[in-house]
Amino acid sequence: MKRTPAITAYHSRAESLYGIVEVAVALGREPQLDAMLQRHGFSRGLLADPESRISFNALCQLHEDCAAEWDCADFGLRLARIQNLNILGPVGLVARLSDNVGAALKALADRMSIHSTGYTASLDEGDSAKGRPASISFLPRPGSQSGRQIQELSLGIARNILVIATGQADFRPLRVDFQHPPPADPEPARQFFAAPVNYARPGNTLYFDPALLALPTAIRDTAYAPIINAYLEQIRPSVEKDILASTRQLIGKLLATGRCSREHVADCLHLHPRTFQRRLSDAGVTFNQLLDDYRKTLAMDLLTQQDLPLIQVADVLGYADQSTFNQAFRRWTSSTPMKFRAAQTAR
Repeated sequence: MKRTPAITAYHSRAESLYGIVEVAVALGREPQLDAMLQRHGFSRGLLADPESRISFNALCQLHEDCAAEWDCADFGLRLARIQNLNILGPVGLVARLSDNVGAALKALADRMSIHSTGYTASLDEGDSAKGRPASISFLPRPGSQSGRQIQELSLGIARNILVIATGQADFRPLRVDFQHPPPADPEPARQFFAAPVNYARPGNTLYFDPALLALPTAIRDTAYAPIINAYLEQIRPSVEKDILASTRQLIGKLLATGRCSREHVADCLHLHPRTFQRRLSDAGVTFNQLLDDYRKTLAMDLLTQQDLPLIQVADVLGYADQSTFNQAFRRWTSSTPMKFRAAQTAR
């Protein structure tokens, strides 16, 4: 019998609520705002404490309920007219340390989990020579309860960040894709992005000219560097401070489940797979090397237990069958599991 997976509780900085008062006032819903916030576990007091942590799951539901109950189907886009790089706090300031727009976007994506663990941001640099556009994608975590409003808000913020980073007030994406179904009225999104907008697509992605990535960062200011880097190192989640130890720990937990892949471990660490791969590379290893080393060490330990059948050893190590395990063991030791066990017994 399959077990129902538990819902993961994700979090975000409270500054994600920025602008909600202004939108409520514009809609004539300010008298209902406190009750709406309280229903989802929030209060206006959080607006004065932007670094406190709030539930990302509840934030997504708050946006959906505001859109439905306040008769404002484009609620997320209205917030996007107010929010931009400012809501990322010190994380957003890393854009000021980068020489060009591409480096700024990479730095933001790399540190996005400090702002929120409910999603990842991914940058694809595209290829001008092959006519492939660059893109920024918003990737919600499974179980985060991400819906239309947070998806439109996030790509709206991505658009605003590109305006600020490039210094081009008239920036227009090439096109925008959303996962959610087409709304009854798609015109607000078309007007906001000033670009073709598509729905029911595989991801939430904003496409743009790759040439923009080489532009100098319009807001560059290296005077911020010591303050920003010191702060980010202080608040970076501990799971990201020791990526090797965290990865080994998760390999140990996931190995026998059949789900010990680079993508799944990255998801458990709240990192995009490319970011996860880059951090391991910075540490001088690959995921496959860590996985292989862990399996080798564990295999040696298990083979000293004479009462554990080899097929079970292979299963614990996450191999599909004993033959695959045997091949790996020969690669490690130039011997076979059976000969290794016999040699341990003879000692």
